[in-house]
Amino acid sequence: MKGKILLVEDNSLNQKVFKIMFEDVGCEVDIASNGSEALAKLKGDYDIVIMDVGLPDMSGIEVTQAYRRIEPKHKHTVILALTGHNLDKDQDRCIEAGMDGYLVKPLMRADMLSLLEKWLQRPGLNTAAG
Repeated sequence: MKGKILLVEDNSLNQKVFKIMFEDVGCEVDIASNGSEALAKLKGDYDIVIMDVGLPDMSGIEVTQAYRRIEPKHKHTVILALTGHNLDKDQDRCIEAGMDGYLVKPLMRADMLSLLEKWLQRPGLNTAAG
């Protein structure tokens, strides 16, 4: 499975674990440790953004809202929330902010494979990693 993923996560252990998981199945992974860095990197071309909701400088919801305001009209970047909370109201807030889906930590390998199959194999997708 090929694809280019931006992982926005402030916890260094989670960064390492998720990076290995995604690279093991053939994905290219970039990492941003905070919201400001994520917004800068989002100028690049990613197939999926895994966005931690709880970041140190701004929330993943704020990052998503800021990016959606400047996102080019001709493309839609898939942004998936990543959080330790599995509450319906939290999921609703993420979707309302412009996120496309919701993942709960810890992210298990089976869940990761399922999300890659869903989002990387959409008809008409031109993967950034090529």
